Amino acid sequence: MSRQTTEWPQMPAAYAFPRSSKLSGEEAEKQRALVEAAVSRGTLTQVQERLVLGTLLGDGHITPGGSYVVSHGWPQREYLWHKHTILREFVYGRPSLSKKNKLGKRSVRFWTASAPAFRSLRRIWYPDGVKRVTAAALEQIDQAGFIECAAWWIADDGTRYGRLDSPTLMLCTNGFTLDEVKLLADWVTDHGFPCKPYRVKRQSGAVQSMLYLRTWAAVRLMEAVEEFTPPVMRYKLRVTGRNDAATCMFCTSPFRLKTLVRRTDLPTYPCCGSEACRLASARMQRKAYDSSPRVVQRKRERRRERLRTDPQARERHRLQNRLWAKTHPDKVREHKRRYLTKMRAMQQAAMPMCFICGKRQELEPHARADRSVCRSCQPELARRIAKRNYWRRKLRQSDGEQADGLLQKLLEAEQSLPSRLRKLST
Repeated sequence: MSRQTTEWPQMPAAYAFPRSSKLSGEEAEKQRALVEAAVSRGTLTQVQERLVLGTLLGDGHITPGGSYVVSHGWPQREYLWHKHTILREFVYGRPSLSKKNKLGKRSVRFWTASAPAFRSLRRIWYPDGVKRVTAAALEQIDQAGFIECAAWWIADDGTRYGRLDSPTLMLCTNGFTLDEVKLLADWVTDHGFPCKPYRVKRQSGAVQSMLYLRTWAAVRLMEAVEEFTPPVMRYKLRVTGRNDAATCMFCTSPFRLKTLVRRTDLPTYPCCGSEACRLASARMQRKAYDSSPRVVQRKRERRRERLRTDPQARERHRLQNRLWAKTHPDKVREHKRRYLTKMRAMQQAAMPMCFICGKRQELEPHARADRSVCRSCQPELARRIAKRNYWRRKLRQSDGEQADGLLQKLLEAEQSLPSRLRKLST
């Protein structure tokens, strides 16, 4: 595949497509001499040949007289200008405006002079007077360059739809038969971009065939043809959110993934697939598997079962532990320190908690277990119990009018005692 060398000229902003394509005066004489020289040459340049072959799969047409005709809607006038710039040496006039169609819309167009190069293409692409896709026609495209011709084909008849991060590509082949569309599908697939025919039923009841490319094939084809596509038609190739470039984590060499994935779905440990990197990846995966919690738990269970049933295994285990303790005294001391710290924390957590100050410590023994508090909180507990008993006596001695207020004070005093001491006597 060669690089694109043709510059894409900008259409003059002040250019107005006239109704007549004819030139006049000295300009017409110069253009006539240029066309006669190109026709006498008898061949097309490489860029011209790719344009004509690619657009013959799309909107291009060659008349029986050997003239190449291009016509596009008004929104694609700049795209037509690019085609006219490339084929200008075969065109007598200038791009012009056509009459209004049945819908009241106009199109822009131009046509070339009759030339032997176009007549030879006509014989291959129109064997019975109708444009057909044949093996000979596809072989011509292969010789000219598949990617370069496909760029013009997609610019003419390509349709990208779907989300930007998950696009698909349709190639409109409505003018071809189903057998021709299948031949095109096999041809494109052989070039590394799998596709298949897709039948569409129109509102009129007619069934038409199209080519359908899935996301990864569509994106790779769009990336390949972008360089050879006119800038005004690259809106059909906009793709974001997909990536197939990765860097091997073992040898740090860049490589392309076999399938196109979202950027968020890139492999965690990409591997380029070389023998050394593949073995390193296998070792890493094995190590990760061996250190997984489930596998570690199974190993521990098998080890405990072996030590429980095999006396020799127990003896070997003891000897290994003694040898390891002699050779790693620092680790043994660190292990003992962590163990004692853990046991002290467990003992502290198991101590009862004083319900007054909330501290966990050895509580003072008491005649009643539900009144056990720390030594410093004993006076506070006695004060609370005395306050509770005081309001109990007041409630018993009171009459009905004062009972509500005394009961409320008694309930407040009860809240400051443990639940086993909140026994209200009425």
